[in-house]
Amino acid sequence: MPLNTQAPGFDIGNSLYLMQASAAAYGSDPAAIAATLGLPAPVVAVSDFKANGVWCFVSVTDSFVLLAFRGTDNLPGWMTDGNAIQVSRPQYPGKVHQGFADGLDSVWADIDRALPKPLGARSLWITGHSLGGALATLAAARLSQSGTMAKAVYTYGSPRVGNIAFFQGYATPTYRFVNNMDVVPHVPPEVTLKGLGVLDTFFSQITYKHVGTLEFLDRDGLSGQAEADWDATKGEVFKALMFKGSPLPEMVSDHLSASYISAIQGVQNKVAV
Repeated sequence: MPLNTQAPGFDIGNSLYLMQASAAAYGSDPAAIAATLGLPAPVVAVSDFKANGVWCFVSVTDSFVLLAFRGTDNLPGWMTDGNAIQVSRPQYPGKVHQGFADGLDSVWADIDRALPKPLGARSLWITGHSLGGALATLAAARLSQSGTMAKAVYTYGSPRVGNIAFFQGYATPTYRFVNNMDVVPHVPPEVTLKGLGVLDTFFSQITYKHVGTLEFLDRDGLSGQAEADWDATKGEVFKALMFKGSPLPEMVSDHLSASYISAIQGVQNKVAV
């Protein structure tokens, strides 16, 4: 299905198209990406970048601009050592994950050259799966800070990227998909300690908090912001991580881009009935 650029808010068709764009970003052939997504010729409108394990592509059409980031097969490497510390950068409100910010920096000059200025009548859509979702979120915040607002950001299985101040300063409409037991959206950990007096300020600076609207995909289909289902899933993920319980394989398989596509297609089929 084509991108519905006139959608006023969340759109299930757009969620499938942008998840497919996120999956297409795992490839490296611009012509194949264009063909997969039905992007108009010439395929030179698609540019791909690679640096420090970061891949993305930009497609410029008559009606929209698409910026899509690929994920990584080495997400644990991005979450360890000094990568996961929070840093202040002038491009973002609050503090952000250093590894993700550095990764986006490595391709930002290419992205900046590829994005049309001004956008004119075109709407800007940003998407990504896994690490790509984190980079998409940071890209949206960075563009917003410089005066370019995306129409929407759709992320899939994204880790957290910033602290509470980042959450409070983030303004781009964002829809954050989590597929059932997917473990990646649970990292870096969210600190929830409160009532510690002067330490509350300290913990507010080191905690990570998701931005955007949660779109939770349970085994029966899209549950939206069904907090009861989400809270129960978070509890199961935590137990599996701590005690290596039975959900561990599901926590990995639910993160796959193919699993997200299948789950969203299931929701779309229900909506169409």
